[in-house]
Amino acid sequence: MTARTLNRLAHALGGSLLRRTRWRAALGAALTLLCACSGGARLPRAEALEARLARAGYTVQRGRVAAFAIEDCAPIPNCFGNNASSPYGLWWLPPAPGTLAPVPGEMGLPPDDQGRTAGWTLHADEAVVYVGRTSPEAAYYSFAPYLFSRVNGDGARVPVFASLADAVNMTHFADAPFEREIAVIVTASVELDAQLRRYLVATGLAADDIVTFGLAAEQLRFGTELDDDHFMMLQRFALFADAAAGEAYLADIPATLLRVTPQGAASVTSFDVPTRAERATGDSEGVLSGGLDTLEAAVRAQHDGSTLTDVRILSASAISILLRSEACLANTSNCLGEISDTVYSAGPISAAGTAADTLVLGDAPGERLVVMGVNHAAFGRATYSNMVVMNSGRLMGVAAMTDAEMRGSADAYLGDHPDAQYLYAVSVMRDCGDEPYCVEVPTDFPGVALDEPLSLAFRAYVQPGASVSPAPRELVVERVVHVLP
Repeated sequence: MTARTLNRLAHALGGSLLRRTRWRAALGAALTLLCACSGGARLPRAEALEARLARAGYTVQRGRVAAFAIEDCAPIPNCFGNNASSPYGLWWLPPAPGTLAPVPGEMGLPPDDQGRTAGWTLHADEAVVYVGRTSPEAAYYSFAPYLFSRVNGDGARVPVFASLADAVNMTHFADAPFEREIAVIVTASVELDAQLRRYLVATGLAADDIVTFGLAAEQLRFGTELDDDHFMMLQRFALFADAAAGEAYLADIPATLLRVTPQGAASVTSFDVPTRAERATGDSEGVLSGGLDTLEAAVRAQHDGSTLTDVRILSASAISILLRSEACLANTSNCLGEISDTVYSAGPISAAGTAADTLVLGDAPGERLVVMGVNHAAFGRATYSNMVVMNSGRLMGVAAMTDAEMRGSADAYLGDHPDAQYLYAVSVMRDCGDEPYCVEVPTDFPGVALDEPLSLAFRAYVQPGASVSPAPRELVVERVVHVLP
């Protein structure tokens, strides 16, 4: 209906100019409502998609996207090595129509008050669709789908937490990655993915703003029986440019989450197993080994007279072999939520190379761990990097220091040494007092009790100019000394 038609109708109805104006306004509002109800283009995008799917014969259920922070680790026995300086987003889904919510298992997160779970089953002909905005400006964000748990050969459900595809992070939307409206589809069905994409484009969303994580039937056990796989989606966020804006975003993540289920049998062509990108190569940090030797000698000299005990760290190269998603999927082993755009090193390990649980940090005056290494971000091998103190028994990150906070920490030891700008030396203590470059570890939650073992984890996220992490073989292993005066 055009404006000319509205005018003619208003004149036909008669009355004063004022009445005609009111009629035009009323008819315009009715026309807007008519367009919204019939075409969907004027509806908010998620509602328009829901309406199209309902007309096409799908059952559509609402899920929710909710932030997960350190405090949310309190009720669960294991936090899977969470990053203490990086909150997460979890997708909570209702069970498929006519089925029960899956038992959460070791994750320990029970269903919410509407029966939605953070670990969910999925039929091969179903899809999960996220329609929403990316985060405010930040150092980093990402999406990555996981096989969270699986029933092993002994009939026990165990955590696998292996990624099913390379992460999609802010580099995917290089021109304007923040506060961008996007859609993310998770499905095993090539046919349903194509249909969802058509519907989303019809709502006005650009095809380039639609991300598909295509799942491969040959790797996974689809269905809603007790022994079928449980899936999970993790969003990660780090270092919002405006802390208040980031806090507001996490408090109410602006996204609609839909579980899409066909009402009848649907043919499914599964996606192939995705090809993973090679980790990004660049300038090897090995050129800084001499400077790091000098830094370590200066640290030891400063604490001459104290008892110094080396803490062995497992290299990023070794951990990248241990936490290969392909191996975890094949062997039903735990990959601890690894992701393609991050590499990890961690310790302590024993002389035999196995995990050690003997590192206990006391509260004697001056007792500390001195942690030394290459600042991966300063050297240009990471967009963002950090060190996290872990409660070893609960695999829970409790405190952290980022690459930005580490900068300048080597200067007091190295002076004008040319490598000082790329290195760091920081302390981990129970009471930092006024000491700069120090991470304080509380004894109460979230922390590590005086008699509990702790550990350290190091991360390097997204090599600049790439979408994946730096190649782990090109990173220098961190050095840690336990100082007991």
